[in-house]
Amino acid sequence: MGTNNEKKGRGIVKFLFFIAIICLVSGALLTYLTSPKYIINKALTTVTTNLMGIYENKKETGLTENFKIEGTLRMDLKSDYYAGLSSMNQEYASIAKSLNNLSNTTTEYTYIHDKKNEKRFINVNTKTNDKSILNIKQLIDNATEYYFIEGITNTYINNGNNNYFESLTTNTTYENIDYILEILPEIITNNLTEDTITTSYNNTQKIVTLTLKENDLLKLENNILKDLKNDDRANTILTAYNPNFSKTKITKKDVKNIKPIKVNIYLDKIFPQFNKIEIINEDNSFIYSIEQGKEQVIIKNEDESITFTINRNKKMTTITITNQNNEELGDISITKTDTNTDIILHFSEEDTNYSLGYNNQITNLHKNKSYDSNTSISIKITNKDTTMLDGIITLEQKVSNDTKITEDISTSTLASTLEKSIDNLIEEKIQTLQTTLLGDETA
Repeated sequence: MGTNNEKKGRGIVKFLFFIAIICLVSGALLTYLTSPKYIINKALTTVTTNLMGIYENKKETGLTENFKIEGTLRMDLKSDYYAGLSSMNQEYASIAKSLNNLSNTTTEYTYIHDKKNEKRFINVNTKTNDKSILNIKQLIDNATEYYFIEGITNTYINNGNNNYFESLTTNTTYENIDYILEILPEIITNNLTEDTITTSYNNTQKIVTLTLKENDLLKLENNILKDLKNDDRANTILTAYNPNFSKTKITKKDVKNIKPIKVNIYLDKIFPQFNKIEIINEDNSFIYSIEQGKEQVIIKNEDESITFTINRNKKMTTITITNQNNEELGDISITKTDTNTDIILHFSEEDTNYSLGYNNQITNLHKNKSYDSNTSISIKITNKDTTMLDGIITLEQKVSNDTKITEDISTSTLASTLEKSIDNLIEEKIQTLQTTLLGDETA
């Protein structure tokens, strides 16, 4: 009998001990889940993931490191308004001529990226009315950069060392951009100091507030940069975009006169469920909220407020745009598949209507070998019954795994032998292009 009671006693003790452990673990977990830094991290992650996901469309082609792109860019732009007034106003005549020049301009380009052999080739050739107005080539071979600028020299110009491929130990793909966005919230929250965070409550919500002044911003941003540089993968990715990333530093001048930035994060008072984040700087604010099944982005300034209400389903995302008076200004629809993206925007302001259409299609996809990519952007702006601008921009691309480069650099000239630097020569060519297309010069 005593033995049975002892067993029961030990059983009760074990049970109570087990319950105590659960309570301790649950308490620790609840404390962590409701800690201000965790809440800030979760809010930043949620906003980034949700808003980036609206447009992001990852097409797996297998051609991200070694590939060749051959593309053609064309425009067809017209305006009844500027054409009709061109005979009465020189400024309008110039705009009408610019639109005509752009419509008669074709840009052909080639981009070859051979990571395996550390070679890269870019050629941009712009013609208007079949006359070449810009033809520039850049070649990276054996860690040396070469330029060819039509009309300057008859051979390539050796511009010295270029460490593009040294920094490109991993390429700048969607996965790498995603990695940066994934680690940033935690890096940010890890570098927040307790004196910048406060917690308050209203009737139904808990509010975590982050306040950043000039010195806070200076310290926080430099610590974020430090952590990104210390993360091998992040450092490699960011150096691929900016070769001078390792030297990047925020100075007092960069944050001077920036008014305090306040971030308010709202969540359920009882359960740590994120509802809203509000970023305020003086009279400007950005609000992202998910409340009662409604997802919204609100952008405010001293004079007005615009609200984007987001509705998602499997096939399409629609966004309704309204003003501070809840008057509908326009809408956006986004449709995505593995090989197609459609975006349509309608927007009205007073008597002016804006329509923008974007479509990108990938066809003839042979993974790791080749595919075709066709992009079109349509633009229409009307004021009452007058067409201010109507046009379409098309971009046709053929992408393949053919990375053969046949450029001859055996007779290249050293840049030091030229009277002007490469940057100045390219700048002059671009200015000529702008002058020609803007109608100041007969093409």
